[in-house]
Amino acid sequence: MSEIMSNINIYFADGNKRTAKKGTPSLIKNLKKTAEIALAFFEGGDFFLDIYFVGDGEIRRLNKKFRGKDKVTNILSFKEPDEFPHPEIAGAGNKESAKKFKYLGEVCLAPEYIKKHNEDIRELLVHGILHLFGYTHNNKNDTIIMVRRENKILKRLRSQTI
Repeated sequence: MSEIMSNINIYFADGNKRTAKKGTPSLIKNLKKTAEIALAFFEGGDFFLDIYFVGDGEIRRLNKKFRGKDKVTNILSFKEPDEFPHPEIAGAGNKESAKKFKYLGEVCLAPEYIKKHNEDIRELLVHGILHLFGYTHNNKNDTIIMVRRENKILKRLRSQTI
């Protein structure tokens, strides 16, 4: 595991303040810590990650648009295309600083769906982050590799006090 610096942004993108009621500061802290633990398993510099809370309608729209599946889901990950410019993380014009940062992409979580299905939002976040690093579960071998990495991260996560 490497020691990294990360910039993790969390947004409530659905406009539904019901998903952002009591516990929001602790939820945000918890998810940031979860992401930091997951990101520490990867080499390659310092990472930027955006996490969005979206409503069921928005996650369904995104699922249909990008995956062709017209249904609500718990999480979607959108990997940042390689070489996509990000002047906002360019280290205030310092090219050397900019080289070490990597914008991974976005993870969209649907808290209403997750709660309704009794799922663990931290486990789903780890799963989404693995997708941003290219892990898949498209076939048996890929699934085994992804689940092994996921279990290592979750073991570390459970051993931490968050």
